[in-house]
Amino acid sequence: MCHSDLLYFKYDNLMASHLSFTMGHEYVAALARNACFQPTCIYCGVDADNLCVANWPIGFGVDGFYAPYCAVRAEVVVPAVANIQPGQTVLIIGAGGLGLNGIQIAKNVLGVKYVVACDIRDGSLVDARAAGADFTALPGAPALLADKKLVVDVACDFVGTNDTFNAALKAVRPKGTLQVIGFTSPTVDLPLIPAADKDLTVRFSMWGKLDELREVLGHIVAGKITPQVETRVLATTVETFEDFMGGRIKRRMVLIPEH
Repeated sequence: MCHSDLLYFKYDNLMASHLSFTMGHEYVAALARNACFQPTCIYCGVDADNLCVANWPIGFGVDGFYAPYCAVRAEVVVPAVANIQPGQTVLIIGAGGLGLNGIQIAKNVLGVKYVVACDIRDGSLVDARAAGADFTALPGAPALLADKKLVVDVACDFVGTNDTFNAALKAVRPKGTLQVIGFTSPTVDLPLIPAADKDLTVRFSMWGKLDELREVLGHIVAGKITPQVETRVLATTVETFEDFMGGRIKRRMVLIPEH
């Protein structure tokens, strides 16, 4: 499950919201974007299959994975077999299921020097430490950064609200990178002068490319990333959405069909 699905409960003008379909855009080893992978495509032809609009994305216009079975094209399936550099300091805002994966990628795959994790939940900060974060803090990270004399090269917002976006903007160093990953809100305000004063690079991402999925699965198989998940049966989908909206889900939630 993904927090992005919750946007459909709050807003009625999102992608394919006029259609009737089964939701669910995250699954093991399948690319939700449903790209065409044609060399003449303006997206796939420039290695941007994560942006391809040739087909409705799985779970956002065509039937998705909140079902016991789902038919997908073979091209979007990968067998399970950033701008971050070694030595940098990375700030992770939001230590939920996706943020915990980000901590492990930063430490175990990209080889950063320090990872600072920030979350409003004490329990999530404990999980962040276990995942490899060097420092953790409640939303007062700037005080921690000053106390530890840490300079944030890359700030990753795994939440995606005005508050978290602006916290990341405030924490990252001049000429640093602010990467927005979470989509809790459909829009955020960009304070132009504070961002320009730092000459920042602000990046957004839409899902991932096929090669990136292969790479991540390879790191999972190699033991460099251990996704933090909770499991429930598929029949509890409605109750699980309610728990998501109530902030009661700590990790990635996986719904398992009963068959």
